[in-house]
Amino acid sequence: MDMINFELIKGELLEQNVDVVLNLTNQNLDYKGGLNDFVYRSAGESLGKECGELGGCSTGKAKMTMSYDLEVNGIGWIIHAVGPRYAGGMYFEDDLLADSYQAALTLTINYKKHYLKQCLDVLDKYIGHLDASSKIAYTQDTKSELMDYFEHHPIKSIALQSISTGEYGYPIDEAAKIAVKTIKAFCNEHNHLEKILMVCQDKITYEAYKKYMSK
Repeated sequence: MDMINFELIKGELLEQNVDVVLNLTNQNLDYKGGLNDFVYRSAGESLGKECGELGGCSTGKAKMTMSYDLEVNGIGWIIHAVGPRYAGGMYFEDDLLADSYQAALTLTINYKKHYLKQCLDVLDKYIGHLDASSKIAYTQDTKSELMDYFEHHPIKSIALQSISTGEYGYPIDEAAKIAVKTIKAFCNEHNHLEKILMVCQDKITYEAYKKYMSK
């Protein structure tokens, strides 16, 4: 079985040649907390509209959207993860941090099935009052549009970033250790991706991850 190539990069998230980028968000998916605002501005207003339909996201979980204006960068998808706020390690933050990475990476496995269900669940909120034939027509149109999008936006690579080490205050050394361990375990169990990048914008974060990448 071919192994997934796991690389550490110092650079900008949206400049990577990947199919998916990981965005960090809050439980409301509303981005009012200032986390990764650049991703949302770059993707455009349509991203905010889709996120508003998803009903939020629990800590340690992740949700998926199209990339909208980021398509011009070659990015087809955005996975949104909610990491834990660090509170001294007393509230299972280590487990929740690992869960955040695991949830984000797991979405890349059966992304077509997952995203189709997610979209149909949202659609159902709007067509529930319609007659049966209209419901079928809307559902078929949605499926057809998504099948076309899937065909043109396969997932073979993802760019991650360090979860919870910014505004959420997770100690960088501990966070890097958990992240690298979780990602390496995922790489050992799956081979559907060609590469996973951990993208670090600053030297401190890069050096922390570098230490554990070599172990």
